[in-house]
Amino acid sequence: MSFQMRHKPAAAATVMLLASALAWPQAHTRQLGDCTLRSSTVSSVNLPAETARAHGIERDPRRGIVNVTVLKNEAGIDKPVPARLQVQTLNLAGQRRDINMRPITAAGRISYLGVYEFVHGEVLDFTVTAQPENVGQPLDLTYRDRLWAQGDLPDFAPQR
Repeated sequence: MSFQMRHKPAAAATVMLLASALAWPQAHTRQLGDCTLRSSTVSSVNLPAETARAHGIERDPRRGIVNVTVLKNEAGIDKPVPARLQVQTLNLAGQRRDINMRPITAAGRISYLGVYEFVHGEVLDFTVTAQPENVGQPLDLTYRDRLWAQGDLPDFAPQR
């Protein structure tokens, strides 16, 4: 049996594991003083249908969701606080897009949600700027993310 044939299942499993990891949100964080800015992105198809419906989001393989939370540490406890937000993406071709963010309040906590379209495998640089209420200095966070459109990954079924 050739080296390639012996390692094909392991390579396929590795690629599938990597692809599934890229489908789930990864939190990006920036702390400044007693404030923390957190942002994550996820494909809308990974949201449970009930959650998408509750927030008026149409699930689509090429639609991403960005979630932002601003926390302020008060007496050792991080509490979500209201903030003015700006979120932009920049792709590798230099195209800039603003993402409209809206507040989501539940159980007395606030976070912000934005919806954007993406191209399969597109690399996006996110820039999040937040001005928390009653805090003098804004927080900035920049991170790179890439989403894959569901159904666009290669089929790794064993070949006979």
